[in-house]
Amino acid sequence: MILVLEDKLGITPGYQGHWVSILAAAGMSEANFRRISLWRSPVVKTHMLLKKVGNRKSPGFNPDATPVIYRWLESMCSQFGAEAIICMDVAMLGVVEQDWSIATIDNLRGGVYRFKGLPFVVTPPITAVNSQKKVKDIRALNDGAESKAEWDDEEHEDEEFFFEPYTIPYGRWIIQADIKKLGRVLITDRQKADHVARKNSLSIQQT
Repeated sequence: MILVLEDKLGITPGYQGHWVSILAAAGMSEANFRRISLWRSPVVKTHMLLKKVGNRKSPGFNPDATPVIYRWLESMCSQFGAEAIICMDVAMLGVVEQDWSIATIDNLRGGVYRFKGLPFVVTPPITAVNSQKKVKDIRALNDGAESKAEWDDEEHEDEEFFFEPYTIPYGRWIIQADIKKLGRVLITDRQKADHVARKNSLSIQQT
């Protein structure tokens, strides 16, 4: 099972068709994926998931919450028998990169990281399939507010942020390529595991 760490918006019903199409183009079946979200977990009730420092435009993961998030992800991996992880959520990046200044989706995507030995690939949120930000997504991310000005007029906690949907040129292709890469890594990992198992079996037979 491959865990998908969704961002705050998640893969909503309106994006389900895009998601299934991307998986098919990457040669993967949706049945092999389990979507989960830190934003729907108990952690969000006790910890701020994001933090903003200095002049950085967008918030990043909250280092203070990372130990709790790490344990939550460990439990999810155990519960679902995870074989790999694909991450669309900046709040989760602290489990593989502790340097807050570089832990962004843009910086970390393209590489293959490891969480408890499992391959961990960073890819953009599903809204990256769009060339422009959609108003309905902005509303969904910000309690109905359509703009930063409208959001600022309302009362919020100091730690809360105005969110914008993630968009990027060629977003659909990028997500597809990242999933394909994860598939190749999984094949290699399985081949290595089979080789070790055969080697151990031969060693046992010879003793």
